[in-house]
Amino acid sequence: LVNYTLSITYPDMATDPTQLDHGFTISKKMENLNGKEEIRVGDIVRITLDIGIQPSLREQSGRGLEYLALEDPVPAGLVPINPDLKTEGLQEEQKSGERRATWQQGFYVLRPTYSEFREDGVRVFKNEAWGSSYRYSYLARAVSEGDFWMRGSRVSLMYEPERYGKTLGQRVRVLPAQR
Repeated sequence: LVNYTLSITYPDMATDPTQLDHGFTISKKMENLNGKEEIRVGDIVRITLDIGIQPSLREQSGRGLEYLALEDPVPAGLVPINPDLKTEGLQEEQKSGERRATWQQGFYVLRPTYSEFREDGVRVFKNEAWGSSYRYSYLARAVSEGDFWMRGSRVSLMYEPERYGKTLGQRVRVLPAQR
């Protein structure tokens, strides 16, 4: 009778800060549109993602990057608002269908070729990316109170997934609505 013990140690890629940027940098900011720090049920939150393309990745391609994919999960207490649906009641400054490049506060405003708004997050795709820094923002509505875990955001090249950037997850607290 022979007994074996196997012990495997591997890095946790999802929370390892050294594994956040491989060609891209990304940061995420959430701000309540009513100006308050806390988020309450019924509040509208603007989620802003700042994406940087590192010079080494731009130089390697020799031209613009193709097929950029951005995945931004939202915590369970928030639901993204699709600006293309008139029934949502809110419209972003410019609709996602507009394609012209806009420079704003040191970033190009990311105009997606295609976007998906789902209850668990937003997925955005752009066929060509030629700038060095992009900003993408959307609105979300707080629909449920509680403490929630928000997974990290990720940007990558669709056909070269080893070129990516991501954020760490964070805790989000949604308080009950004020009466």
